[in-house]
Amino acid sequence: MRKQYNQITADERDKIAVYVAGGCNYSDIARMLGRNRSSMREIKRNGSKQYQVYTSLYADKRSMERKSIANRDARLKDSLIRDYVHEKLKEQWTPELIAGRLSQDHPGYSLSHEAVYR
Repeated sequence: MRKQYNQITADERDKIAVYVAGGCNYSDIARMLGRNRSSMREIKRNGSKQYQVYTSLYADKRSMERKSIANRDARLKDSLIRDYVHEKLKEQWTPELIAGRLSQDHPGYSLSHEAVYR
């Protein structure tokens, strides 16, 4: 059974910064934190690109920025889908019905009923 992924915490970012500054490699850092080596993508993803260093405060800030961007609703960006959903909601269609009919009325387009609820 696969392990559940947990977000890297601020405390772990502090430890990563200390280990990186001490010259530890990614495998060693991951082992000391009890994480998979692929978790060390954190260093490249959230480290300073300009100064080529990893600081926990900067990494935490970049992580929060990335999360806020990811949570923006991009599901209804396409004007055809957005207009279709709005029209059908005005006609009091259920989200399930809207999602099911969209691909029939407009082949090549799809949407889940959860996206309509949002």
